[in-house]
Amino acid sequence: QDIIRAQGFPLYIIPGYEADDAIATAAEKAVDSGRQVIIATGDKDFAQLVDGRLSLIDTMYDKHYDRDSVKKKFGVYPERIVDYLALVGDSADNIPGVEKVGPKTAVKWLDAYGDLDGVMRNAAFMTGKVGEHLRKALPNLPLYRQLVTINRQVPLPFEVVDLKQGSVDVAFLQDQYLNLGFKAWHKALQGQGGYTKLDYMLVNTVPQCQGMVTVLSQMVHPICLLGLYDDQGYGNPVTGLAVVVDKHAFYLPFAESSEGGSAALSWEDAVSSLAPLFAQKSRTWVTYGGKIFLGKLLDQNNYLSGSVYDVGVMGYVDVGPGRLTLSQMAMDFLKQSIPEHEEVFGKGAKLRTSESLGVEACAQYLVGHACQALALYTYFSKDWKLKDSKNTSIYGDVEKPLITILAKMEHAGVMVDRPYLESMSKTMNSRLLQLEEVAYNHAGMSFNLASPKQLQEVLYENLGLQILEKTPTGQPSTSESVLSQLAENHPLPKVLLEHRSLAKLKSTYVDALPRCIHAKTGRVHCSFQQIVTATGRLSCTDPNLQNIPIRTEDGRKIRQAFIAKEGNCLVGLDYSQIELRIMAHISEDEGLLKAFSEGQDVHLQTASDVFSVALNQVNSEQRRFAKVINFGLIYGMSAFGLAKQLGVSRDQASGYIDAYFKQYPGVLDYMNKTRDFAHEHGYVETLLGRKLYLPDIAAQKATVRKQAERAAINAPMQGTASELIKLSMHAVDEVLDRYEGRANLILQVHDELVFEVEESVAEAFMGQVKEAMEGVMQLRVPLLVSGGLGSNWGMLH
Repeated sequence: QDIIRAQGFPLYIIPGYEADDAIATAAEKAVDSGRQVIIATGDKDFAQLVDGRLSLIDTMYDKHYDRDSVKKKFGVYPERIVDYLALVGDSADNIPGVEKVGPKTAVKWLDAYGDLDGVMRNAAFMTGKVGEHLRKALPNLPLYRQLVTINRQVPLPFEVVDLKQGSVDVAFLQDQYLNLGFKAWHKALQGQGGYTKLDYMLVNTVPQCQGMVTVLSQMVHPICLLGLYDDQGYGNPVTGLAVVVDKHAFYLPFAESSEGGSAALSWEDAVSSLAPLFAQKSRTWVTYGGKIFLGKLLDQNNYLSGSVYDVGVMGYVDVGPGRLTLSQMAMDFLKQSIPEHEEVFGKGAKLRTSESLGVEACAQYLVGHACQALALYTYFSKDWKLKDSKNTSIYGDVEKPLITILAKMEHAGVMVDRPYLESMSKTMNSRLLQLEEVAYNHAGMSFNLASPKQLQEVLYENLGLQILEKTPTGQPSTSESVLSQLAENHPLPKVLLEHRSLAKLKSTYVDALPRCIHAKTGRVHCSFQQIVTATGRLSCTDPNLQNIPIRTEDGRKIRQAFIAKEGNCLVGLDYSQIELRIMAHISEDEGLLKAFSEGQDVHLQTASDVFSVALNQVNSEQRRFAKVINFGLIYGMSAFGLAKQLGVSRDQASGYIDAYFKQYPGVLDYMNKTRDFAHEHGYVETLLGRKLYLPDIAAQKATVRKQAERAAINAPMQGTASELIKLSMHAVDEVLDRYEGRANLILQVHDELVFEVEESVAEAFMGQVKEAMEGVMQLRVPLLVSGGLGSNWGMLH
């Protein structure tokens, strides 16, 4: 309302009356004064007002309605709209109308009997079910008509002549638009609707670049570097570079690699010229998406010494995932408006390259973003010192070193056995065809196993299986969970699940991985995202290697496709039961602490405690149940969820949970305290103090709120585990330095690190990495790291 008034529009709120009635009254007064009136609305109720001097415009669909177009849309003229709505009802206003009477029937009756009164007088002669429904609704029809009739007698506190736009409060609106994120409106308030033009120096020759380096070398201020890429993938070129320091801004557009003495500046020329500056260990560098830039430097056998501050990662530490583009952060933290990437470069079919956009447009975009990145660095540095020293240490100790480590890991890449995958694809294809034949036999007909519609027909119509769930559109569900339940009573759903799982593995990994092999390196270079998960875990894309299933034979076979080059082997090390160990530390439960400290099998111990049997009497089924209970409860699993997971009754599952908490009361106390803390503060914390925000913890909907509560219980453990693996990557990086290129970190998958190592040093290297990983964090229980080595990833465990 404040914004409407600041825009200069008169705003009237009339207590006790709906806006519809006030609008209708004002419109009628304007018509009476001789004006032509248009009401902008998508509300069909207003159609009753239309006459020769009043019409409607629906701006959502760009439709204009006069008398004739009202008749065309509804089948009746404006004066019969209230009768029409009384018959068909209006769900928006909770008016039921006459059951089973739709627009066609309502129009037919009104054409035949003139109006609603005529329809009511002739109700006795209406035949069939629809006639019965009409007679049943007769007592309520006058009320329905009254409710849909707009009141045009509202006492207005203004005259129509008062409805004029006044002056606009630009300063107030700019502040409000920035606070609320209305970027387009804010942009429109700036000079002629554009962004402020920036001054910069164009550097497009080698001598100019060398001159820039001379100037920068004499400055001690932080330097912001932002690269421009038409494609950020491995091996793709840098098309421009913005360099901003203090009040100086430079833009370097890159030509193709300069050979034969050409004066045009290439990326290779620029790196060569900037190398002495990059090597200064006292230098502070500011960037955004710095991992990508560092990777491009590694292509040229170069890197940044000194401290690298990535403001995207700083924003992630401050507020978690979400609005972390430079444009969004500039608005959220600095109240500054700069264009998003797609505003300048477009998207989809309209995506433009740096070359097609031109040097000036690219320079304005990139220099503007670099200026804001530098301002964001200043903002976070000052804000954290004043308000949250934990953020400073989390960024400095956990996240900042990781930027360089991830760049090196992505640059190293992992070798993939293409012939092995091609052979595996053929084998899988044969198995899929075999499964299709088995499915046809069970169904008694051939059908498309990937078609939900055909599956519904086969499962529910032909075979008559029970409908357990429906889709949002009301169709019988063929989801994985439903098929799993149906498989208990019929063999076909089990075959469908096996086919679906195999087809997904084949398309997602076996067929896709060979296409990801880089032509120049012969390796796959994944992208590890540092700022996207709520718990701090790394996310892997292009391709995602973190989701290859390890518990299935096919998943393990896919892992065998990741190999080491000749003379090397793969070494894998991962933390054992890390989240359970963190639970023991956080909850301080005596039973869990004792089990881990004494090196006991914690699942065996839990089974012994929950089922009241001696350790040497626990059977494999009881240990399996205990494992599900241990991991289920740290994810906040309910009795219902546990029952479903174990295949037991809800009462049995509740009994197991009660027995568990009786043996481990510290865990229950932790869960209750954490849940209460989350409700009070809206977040939970890791051991290092990182805030993990829970926006749904106060949700009105119980299912959403309960899900947030379960997340609250698990988040401190997942978040701490993510910090642990990141700290281990830092510690391991120091070990890697000692091996001078004879060992490389190539993958991080959950709690596992995978290395490619020269065979001659693999055993010694594995021992040193294990020692480093087990010593990065001091818990009340020992950290345990297990390792393995082999010629492929599948052999490591």
